[in-house]
Amino acid sequence: MNIETFLCQMEGKWTGRGTGQFPGIAAFRYEEETVCTYDAEKQLLHYIQQTWLLDDADKRIQASHRETGFLREVADLVLEVANVQSGGRTEILQGVLEPITGGFQILLQALLLANDPRMQNAERIWKLTAHTWEYTQRMATQTVDHLHDHLSASLTRA
Repeated sequence: MNIETFLCQMEGKWTGRGTGQFPGIAAFRYEEETVCTYDAEKQLLHYIQQTWLLDDADKRIQASHRETGFLREVADLVLEVANVQSGGRTEILQGVLEPITGGFQILLQALLLANDPRMQNAERIWKLTAHTWEYTQRMATQTVDHLHDHLSASLTRA
């Protein structure tokens, strides 16, 4: 098992749906498209993510979130994710890649959260198999001082 195998497995277009929640905001549903491109020479993966809010009939009602970033190995089996989001927030997260049946799992924990004073902490849990990428995102803010579920989605390779 190595990071390169993981990054190569992430390459491609991923689509799916998710849900969002957090104390103080109404629960919501969204559609997502994430495109990942692996650069073998630089041994990093670039991703571009876009989401759209959905109505009760699963129709897109508005663009919601955009994010772009890079994944790279910073130590043996340690992955770093550096991203910038459409609202201006920048994050750097790190975690150790672990094997699971049929794929990989990683718990990414925030090292840096910048340009968003509301944010106090964040983590992402990714599970990747051959054709499925599932994730959960948790965050703590100035008003919710402990990590709380915010997003959860299941994507499939398009």
